[in-house]
Amino acid sequence: MENVRSVERAIKILKAIGIAKNGLNISEIAARVNLHTTTVIRLLATLEREGFVSRDRETLAYRLGDSFIEMATNTLRIGNFYNVAYPVMQELVEECKETVALFVMNGTKRVCVEKIEGLHPIRWHIEIGDTAPLGISSSGKLLLAYAPQQLINSILEKPLFRRDGSRVDAEKLKTELEMIRAQGYATSFCENTEDGAGISAPIKNPLGKVIAALAILGPVNRINAEKVGSYKDMLISAADKISSGLGCNDCMLASRT
Repeated sequence: MENVRSVERAIKILKAIGIAKNGLNISEIAARVNLHTTTVIRLLATLEREGFVSRDRETLAYRLGDSFIEMATNTLRIGNFYNVAYPVMQELVEECKETVALFVMNGTKRVCVEKIEGLHPIRWHIEIGDTAPLGISSSGKLLLAYAPQQLINSILEKPLFRRDGSRVDAEKLKTELEMIRAQGYATSFCENTEDGAGISAPIKNPLGKVIAALAILGPVNRINAEKVGSYKDMLISAADKISSGLGCNDCMLASRT
């Protein structure tokens, strides 16, 4: 019975964290699930060790962890989102011949939740569950651009480093995020990987809120600044088609024009 009670309490904690927009600290969790602080700390330690929650070092708030996201991906695969997105991703791969991937935001990271590898003999490979900081990579920058201003400010205030160790200029990133919102897509060249590039466009829910990023990924010798124009139109069209299939009215109009 004690084991069952611990499971029930852990589930309550996950539910409380899951519906909180900016995460919860220990005292907030204890208050919401009506448990003693020491009990919450003990359960959080287990959940964090297994990757079901993660703790922000700055705010000390707990959010759902990468393991939870991986499990949620299985639900995504059989849900309406997957049913709408996957056929469009297949069409996009046929059109651009490059790897196409789908990303969502989890805390201060972007997570790959689906991918279809490209048709070139040498193609870009990414694992489902792959993560990167928001503000790095085309998908990470796109999701950050449409994130709440509080989160944007938080990311810009902290040191952010590319894979090669170089530091991101916060003012330049802020300007780039504004440009992303204005043009409707994001690009990345050798930011998260040494020789990789990507272009990402937003996917929106019926309320018009950006919930995911659709990306074309490949080596930088095939996807470079000069070739962005040949990829961005087909990418934006595909992202709008997925958004339309999810019930986004604005995207329905865009997909018909």
